[in-house]
Amino acid sequence: MSGLVPVRRYPRWLRGTLVWAPTLLVAAAGFAPDRVQQAARAAGVDLDQETGDSADEPAGDPIEDGGDEGSGEGAAPLPARLGLGLLCGAATYGVMRISLWSDTALESALRKAHVPAPRLVMAAAGGVAAWGLAERERRQAGAA
Repeated sequence: MSGLVPVRRYPRWLRGTLVWAPTLLVAAAGFAPDRVQQAARAAGVDLDQETGDSADEPAGDPIEDGGDEGSGEGAAPLPARLGLGLLCGAATYGVMRISLWSDTALESALRKAHVPAPRLVMAAAGGVAAWGLAERERRQAGAA
């Protein structure tokens, strides 16, 4: 999350949104993955692109094959879906909180090391890391 403006200076409502929006979205996706797939298809996003499956073919997913949420024969039981949603949401919340904390901790460490512009260094390092990952991915796609 490193950028030139520290996250701790964002308004409280924005910091809360940065943590809770992904948490709630991922929890909902864990609770009702079939609904997420339906919404994605309605929006024109092909979620089966990575695996090569066709959107027209049944995937054999027990949640998908069950029809309505929890009402079909092969549908995952409500406690299992609730547990998965809570687990996914809790993991996302933890990752977001650690990300915000580590941003401040890294800036503080750079300040203690007398780095003149710690936010600029963090942003540049993030840019270099993103470029390196994109370059590696491009090479792997070219080799395949």
